[in-house]
Amino acid sequence: MGGVPGRYSIYLAEKGHKVTLLDLSRRNIEVAKEKSAERGILLEDYVHGNALELEEYEPEKYDVILLMGPLYQLIDEKDRKAAIEGALRLLKPNGIIFASFISNYAPIQDYLKDLYPKIRPRQKSHGNQ
Repeated sequence: MGGVPGRYSIYLAEKGHKVTLLDLSRRNIEVAKEKSAERGILLEDYVHGNALELEEYEPEKYDVILLMGPLYQLIDEKDRKAAIEGALRLLKPNGIIFASFISNYAPIQDYLKDLYPKIRPRQKSHGNQ
C-alpha cells in the first residue's frame, strides 16, 4: 500500500511474486505501469485506493503486505492505527506485514523506548582534556 511509482512492486514481481500495487495517486499508478512495462513486468493489479478505505477489498487475501507509504503521510494516530488494522484485515493468517513510517507527527521514540537498553549519558572526564 502506498506503492508510489512501484519500485518495490516491480522488484518483487521480477523475482516471481504476484504483486498488487495500491496507491492514492492515479499519477503514481500510471508511472508504475510505465516503469513496469519498460522492464517487461506486469503486476497482478494496479489499484487506485485509499489505505483508510479498505473495507471493500477481500479479507485475508495477501501473504505479505508492504505498508510503507501511507504511514509517512498520516498525521493522526487514529488514522495510522486504521491503516494498520485495514492492512491486517487483508493479510492471510500467519502472513507478514512490513510497516514503516517517518513523520514529524509520529513520536517514534515512544514506539521504540522499550526495545533497546537505556544508554547512560557519558560521564564528564575530570582529567586532561
